[in-house]
Amino acid sequence: MSRLHLPLRPLWLCRACAAPWPCATARLTLVQEYAHDRVALLVYLGGLLHDAAGQLHTLNPHDAPEAAQLFDRFLGWARIRRSHADSPQHPMSEAGATALAYEGQLDTADGVGTELRDHW
Repeated sequence: MSRLHLPLRPLWLCRACAAPWPCATARLTLVQEYAHDRVALLVYLGGLLHDAAGQLHTLNPHDAPEAAQLFDRFLGWARIRRSHADSPQHPMSEAGATALAYEGQLDTADGVGTELRDHW
């Protein structure tokens, strides 16, 4: 019987392979389990990210992972990605484009909206 790749709290290491959780096997398992509901996967991982951030900071407040590192580890790999060819062609008002560019969410070179992990 293979061991499940679950998090060992509060260290947030994989119980099976000791890699930072979610390890590669855990990620594959999660993608399979949530294959028909990626939003639910992101909500689930967001809750775990919240728990991990608090627990890791409590364990070692001076050497806890940075927010961007935790984002990449818990959510960055699972984001819904759209290619430019798949995105709908909706005109954006000039005011909306200006607001997004000001907030750093719009790549003004090609007009494609970007997801920024630094924004949250």
